[in-house]
Amino acid sequence: MLDAIEAPQDTGLEVEALAFELSVDVFCELTRDVQSPVPIYTRFTPLGPSGMHWTAGDILFSKADLGSYAYSRTANGMQDYGHMISFERQIRGAVFGGYEDDPFENRSGKMPVSDLQAVSSGLFLDLHAEEMYFPKTLLGISPNEYLDVPDISQGTLIGKIVFAE
Repeated sequence: MLDAIEAPQDTGLEVEALAFELSVDVFCELTRDVQSPVPIYTRFTPLGPSGMHWTAGDILFSKADLGSYAYSRTANGMQDYGHMISFERQIRGAVFGGYEDDPFENRSGKMPVSDLQAVSSGLFLDLHAEEMYFPKTLLGISPNEYLDVPDISQGTLIGKIVFAE
């Protein structure tokens, strides 16, 4: 028989959460230094994003409906957030663009990983996603080291494990 292990009652973990619903103008102003967004008005919802962000220690979690817009990761964005990695689960919509020198296409059902130090630009089309942003140091990687992005598509072994989980 297995012995029960008691979990500590006080983890010391502080969680801060923020629900949001933003106009297009407010969203563009808040993210201009990171992504230089340009709204796209299509048959998809042109409204600003809505969702929720919460943090646990150095990790930021986000669930958001982003509408449609063009983006370009700026030098300021890379300087301020280049020490982080994003891991995303796309539930609806798509992102098309370039990541470093390679074109990419991420549609719902994929789980892209991005090094926020990388040059990236493209289009968000009616994206509904769940994301996690965390420092590279949690993976034992130097903040200034560039991460080769792993393939976590459903056809790979790691993808099958992550999608099943």
